[in-house]
Amino acid sequence: MKVLFDFLKLLKNKKLKSTTLKELAYLLNLSISTVSKALNNSPEISKVTKVKVKEMAEACGYEPNFAARSLRLGESWLQSPSNQYIRSKSIRSLGVIVPNIIEESYAKAIQSIVAEANSLNYNIVIGISDVETEKEKESLEMMISRGVLGILISLSKETQLLEDKENFDLIIHQNHPIVLFKQVFEKFACDKVTNDDFDGAFQATEYLIDSGCNNIAFLSAIEDTSLGELRKQGYLQALKMKTSKKIQPILIKIDNYENFEIILKQALKTNKIDGVLAADEQSAICALNMIQLAGFKVPEDISIIGFNNSLMTKHSNPPMTTVSEYSANLGKEALTALIERVENKNSGIHVHKVIKTNLTIRNSTHNLN
Repeated sequence: MKVLFDFLKLLKNKKLKSTTLKELAYLLNLSISTVSKALNNSPEISKVTKVKVKEMAEACGYEPNFAARSLRLGESWLQSPSNQYIRSKSIRSLGVIVPNIIEESYAKAIQSIVAEANSLNYNIVIGISDVETEKEKESLEMMISRGVLGILISLSKETQLLEDKENFDLIIHQNHPIVLFKQVFEKFACDKVTNDDFDGAFQATEYLIDSGCNNIAFLSAIEDTSLGELRKQGYLQALKMKTSKKIQPILIKIDNYENFEIILKQALKTNKIDGVLAADEQSAICALNMIQLAGFKVPEDISIIGFNNSLMTKHSNPPMTTVSEYSANLGKEALTALIERVENKNSGIHVHKVIKTNLTIRNSTHNLN
């Protein structure tokens, strides 16, 4: 037996994957139940067997995984100085995966989620996808391994572009509750909480039309996302419904910001643009600066409306009219939907809750009052 222990220690030092309870039971020629009870000092197991099991566990580098039990019972476990695993106070964890936490809307949503979760005795584990599918998958795997009870996800741009749903399907089939928020797959079978991006863009375009704009451009660097598409459709619908004469849409897609200036200058030269709806905050700020550098006055020559109502839009020159999104409320509603699934308060059909937006008027547009 000592030779086997020495061999297993060598494997451990090579940093191989940790041994599972099933593998430990196989090595000892014992049942999984017996091994588990021995590790937890059950009085049903003899002292000799306990010593044998614990020595093998130590040699193999075995680390107990109580994720499954935690998922069922909301328990957490601590290892005592004597290597006995004991229940601690109930600590329940939920996961949140977002593309970034730099953008103010995500920062506000996460702040709201964490505060509300803590008040309900839940911890939050945060993952950042950096708009990449692979990092999103890594975050999902990490959270499942840590035994989170459910996961909130705002999808990365790459995941939406590739329509990569395989990883999410697998998790749902394993009965891990998921709620998508802000950026979602519309046809994905789970609960969703989003802003009313369609109506927000519709209202913004309607305002530009009512203020006298006749050539309104839609500027977007997020066309390949769900919210980018909804905002574009809201813009198109407003042009169709709110104008007596036929106005052609002016769609300006920004693939990368290195070409932003060239694309915008060409659009301004080709079209007599007098209004701009920017689908994302960064595009709005860049457009505002470049339009003024090109010699146009805002809003006298060109009116601009952006999204998100962040500090950047409040302190731009001039301060920008924006579609205001209530990110803190969005985060809270998404968390509520997830907890209802986790605690089986909602076991029915999937729901899609839509949070209303509001147009905040500032000096980048003409005031209608």
